[in-house]
Amino acid sequence: MQTAPFLFGEELLVEPVAPGVTRKVMGFNNQIMMVKVNFEAGSEGYVHSHFHSQVAYVESGEFDVTREELVGKVLPRVLTEVKR
Repeated sequence: MQTAPFLFGEELLVEPVAPGVTRKVMGFNNQIMMVKVNFEAGSEGYVHSHFHSQVAYVESGEFDVTREELVGKVLPRVLTEVKR
């Protein structure tokens, strides 16, 4: 399963995920997924998992992330790959 080879951000659906959190799925296949997520100040994501790799790029602001027992702060313009 995968998205079309070319997607245009302005045409993609903004989906509510949780209170204060929205996302746009920018593309995916069975190995990796790219999603643009917007967190309003003070909002929180929820614990979840994926079968494929995830990549995060923080455009602005910062947030805390927990993976297994590791907790860290993700700052602007830091590219992070999280493999399951």
